[in-house]
Amino acid sequence: MRLDAEVGTEFAARYEEFAVPLPLFVRSLLRGESANHVWQQAQQELELYMEEQANQVDELVELQTKIAQCDRIISQFANSTNPSEIMVVEVAQADKIQLQSQWENLHRLAA
Repeated sequence: MRLDAEVGTEFAARYEEFAVPLPLFVRSLLRGESANHVWQQAQQELELYMEEQANQVDELVELQTKIAQCDRIISQFANSTNPSEIMVVEVAQADKIQLQSQWENLHRLAA
């Protein structure tokens, strides 16, 4: 996009006035929004993003706790010959695999 000197100067001055990332500034110009409206919108987007990140962290921590519980069960009954305890270990191993898969998928989304 080419701007003449006057428009370029005005663009730069308004961009500095808004003090937001360039995509938000251009969007605000196209929509005819004020600087205050753009800042409120950016704040809302940031709050939503932070809330989503916090929720993902909480889910990751919960999954790690459940994986650790499976590990404790597996190690507690690892050498057992009791059929019931062997079944508990097998269930814990299957649960651990499923939890690890969920953790990896969520971790990928969070990254």
